[in-house]
Amino acid sequence: MTEEIHILYLEDDIPLANLIKRKLERKGYHIELIADGLDCVEEVNRTQVDLLIVDYNTPGLNGLEVLKILQAAHKMPLSIMVSGSHDVQIVIAAMKLGCSDYVIKEIDNYFDLLLVSVEKVLEKKRLIKEKDLAEIALINSNQSLQRAQKLAKVGSWEYYPNEKTALWSEQEYINFDCPINEKPTYDKYTRYIHPEDREKVEQQNAQLMVTKYPLEMGFRLQLNDGTIRHLHSLTEIDSDSQGNIKRIFGITKDITEEVTSAASLKQAATVFNNTTEAIFITGADNKIISVNPAYTKITGYQEYEVLEKNPNVISSGYHDKTFFENFWHELLHNGRWQGEIWNRHKNGTIFPVWQSITVIKDVTGEIVQFVSIFNDISARKADEELIRYQANYDSLTGLPNRNLFLDRIDVALNKARRENKQLALLMIDLDRFKWINDTLGHKAGDVLLQETAKRLVNSVRHSDTVARLGGDEFIIIASELQHHSDVEMIAHKIFSSFKVPLLIESHEVFISGSIGITIFPDDGDTVEKLQMNADNAMYSAKENGRNRFHYFTPQLQAKAERHLQIVSLLQQALDKNEFDIYYQPIIDCEQQKIVSAEALIRWHQPTLGFISPEEFIPLAEESGLIRPIGDWVVHRVAQDMQRWQESGLPAINISINKSVHQFSKNTCDKDWLAIFTQHEIDIKRIIVEITESVFMETEHNYALNLANMQKQGMRISLDDFGTGYSSLSYLKRFPVDILKIDRSFISDMSENSSDAMLVELILSLANKMHIKVIAEGVENAEQLMFLKKHHCQYIQGYYYSPPLPHHEFEDFINKPINSKL
Repeated sequence: MTEEIHILYLEDDIPLANLIKRKLERKGYHIELIADGLDCVEEVNRTQVDLLIVDYNTPGLNGLEVLKILQAAHKMPLSIMVSGSHDVQIVIAAMKLGCSDYVIKEIDNYFDLLLVSVEKVLEKKRLIKEKDLAEIALINSNQSLQRAQKLAKVGSWEYYPNEKTALWSEQEYINFDCPINEKPTYDKYTRYIHPEDREKVEQQNAQLMVTKYPLEMGFRLQLNDGTIRHLHSLTEIDSDSQGNIKRIFGITKDITEEVTSAASLKQAATVFNNTTEAIFITGADNKIISVNPAYTKITGYQEYEVLEKNPNVISSGYHDKTFFENFWHELLHNGRWQGEIWNRHKNGTIFPVWQSITVIKDVTGEIVQFVSIFNDISARKADEELIRYQANYDSLTGLPNRNLFLDRIDVALNKARRENKQLALLMIDLDRFKWINDTLGHKAGDVLLQETAKRLVNSVRHSDTVARLGGDEFIIIASELQHHSDVEMIAHKIFSSFKVPLLIESHEVFISGSIGITIFPDDGDTVEKLQMNADNAMYSAKENGRNRFHYFTPQLQAKAERHLQIVSLLQQALDKNEFDIYYQPIIDCEQQKIVSAEALIRWHQPTLGFISPEEFIPLAEESGLIRPIGDWVVHRVAQDMQRWQESGLPAINISINKSVHQFSKNTCDKDWLAIFTQHEIDIKRIIVEITESVFMETEHNYALNLANMQKQGMRISLDDFGTGYSSLSYLKRFPVDILKIDRSFISDMSENSSDAMLVELILSLANKMHIKVIAEGVENAEQLMFLKKHHCQYIQGYYYSPPLPHHEFEDFINKPINSKL
């Protein structure tokens, strides 16, 4: 550069001014800084200034005022105005004062634009020496104006009414999305105005023509492709001395970005202030610069309490150094992080949050901010914990449930295998729980289960697990056994704890249970095998008197396998007609004649031989086959009775046993009536024989079925009377026509005075209640004499006859009773 250029820079932002000075000096320019507008005017008047750069906002005088004074004094040097404002009026005013260029300071490449502007303006100075000043001034002025308009998205236009010509700047064509070579017209101007704004624009333009005052307004454009643009316009009128309009001119600025940005900022501010998620923003130094109301609500800290502080002001201390090292590595490497963090409320409460953090960078890639969003997940964690608890624990007792038991036994077995140790499973089933539940109510049953759970937990070691599998069934995992005596000690502790009575609603109740024990690995090495073994051992304990424990044995295994075999063969027995009906006579000992008989099912299995009803009936009940078997019995009895009737045999009554499981069908009373009616059997000859378990099913109200049967003409016989808990109360509450004294009392009468007294009491009570009594299991004359003495009229037992197949029973009916003794 052969000639030193003297630049005067009016700028009150000293750091920025120094930065620009250094950069321009590196380009070879001599630059002087000044911060006050009045001082700037004096300096221009005092010295030769080749180029003046003026900031719009300066103390003393602003940039426009400085230019006005210099223009009025004819001291106006080449000048460039810089400003952080996008105000189009400032741009126009500066250009009118002769300013050569206009640069917006807020643009990221501000210095580059300023340098371009300086070089262009100085180039104009060089051209002034070589060419016609007016021509160059016009060219450069137009170029500068066009460039300034593009930077500021400001278009200009002029309309000359007399010549009917219009001129648009390049940016005006861009604003209205028109080809530059297209002739501008007012119709084209209004054609793009949004339909909703068109009337407003035309009204204000009409008002301008009348008042001739400058008009400023905003409106929208709707382009051909449907795009919406927002414009801000300023329109003025030049008139001659007579008031005639010479020129209408104006500028339009595309403010779409500003409107969109303002809407976005408003939307963001609305979200920031109203979201339920906490938001805080930190600077590059990780110091908090802003928090939203939700942050205050969740943490308890007001904004002023955390500004300029590290976010760890709410740190809980739960997370170690490694956690935060990994956290920062992921955040800085990926630009974001999210996860669960535990924070501390201002009141000291620790709470979990789900937090996401995003890194904000500038155009150079430098980090400028971190934006963090989190929400309190305490409720969600509590729900998850509740779901986890409900999935693994029994809601009534708080013990592990079947699901958690299976998990714990799996862990315990794996550990026992690794350490070559023994493990025991104890299956506990409460005795007579159903009776307590039905008699005292479900609430009492719940209390009993809860107390049982407590006593079981107190009876085991800390390393053991007590679980409730369901109903009144519990199971214990006794791990790390040294000797078999360890598990026996647990069983004895359980029974000792059961000896203490429990008071439920003023009733003293004793807990009683049967325990089955199996040992790993002696009895099995899988969960399924051990559970099955413990279950079999527990049922063995029940069968042998209850309130005791039994170990699993090979004999129990064989019994279990036989049960499985019998259940499998039961269905085949129905299909292959392997069942038969035997009839045991019931004798009126006073009149020495047969009055009825009990129908008893018998099964001669081709492979296994005779299988006792005492063995297969319970299995049929458990497997659900009792209903089809029961139906078969009723049909067979009806057929036999019809055949006897057609053969002219004496009409006798038949008792048919009906299991409680057969009452699950609501129409069982109607079904029986239909079957016997179909075979033309008088329904009054049918006796329904039940046990007290039917009355104990209080939830199902099977007594209603019995009452319906009585109404149809059938009679109800209560079997095994005296063996239950509250048989006497059933006589008053439920419909009973006949009592059958259980054979266990009859067989022991001669040796057990208590049994004899009980039989005497039952006979006396039944006589007073006008209920007939049948004594079962009478086998000798001594028993018969005792019963006759106490007015027991009806006898069933081997003394008169065992159960007989139907053809032998038919012979029995035809013979006198005396000949049968």
